[in-house]
Amino acid sequence: MLNRNKVVEVEMRKSNQIFFNIVLPQIKNILKGNIYSIECSNKDGVKEKLDMEAGFDFILSQPNKCINGIANRVQYIKPGKNPFNTFTVRYKLESGRPTEYQKRKYAIKHECLYPKYTIQSYVEKGTNKLLSCSIARTKDIIDFIDKGFSIDGKTGKNQLDNTEFKIIPWSKLFFTGYPIKSIYNYKNELCA
Repeated sequence: MLNRNKVVEVEMRKSNQIFFNIVLPQIKNILKGNIYSIECSNKDGVKEKLDMEAGFDFILSQPNKCINGIANRVQYIKPGKNPFNTFTVRYKLESGRPTEYQKRKYAIKHECLYPKYTIQSYVEKGTNKLLSCSIARTKDIIDFIDKGFSIDGKTGKNQLDNTEFKIIPWSKLFFTGYPIKSIYNYKNELCA
């Protein structure tokens, strides 16, 4: 039986493969530049620092010579079901350890490294068909939460811990005035 760390590692690799093979080809025209996985870099603990402390999953190298981080989340949806079309941000852990929200909030306030962009994708389980995907600036997601626009959520009873999270509907983020790019393949439409 795999321990929790091995399960997380396997899931991260699977998420990276889905991103590169399924999501990236459909969003290349939105994110201009080359994307590199930080998983390839492990010299002197760089991977762990960028991933666990700064929240990077990928590096985006843009034609204007800017380099930015990307946080990536892939969620699987049962066939025949519609995707949630939301960003979710871990807000409070039962263990008391720092959450995604706390880390990003601190990094933004203190001008530390954090992923400039957050990408959430929904993929059909079994077929790996991209159902929907959205890209937003991480600081906009945090600002949206701080202004009280998000919805409160909690992990289910069958999960390992009692994690509180914030739910950010893509449409609400867009209609509140934040720049966001979304792809809806299950409806065959592209929304800016």
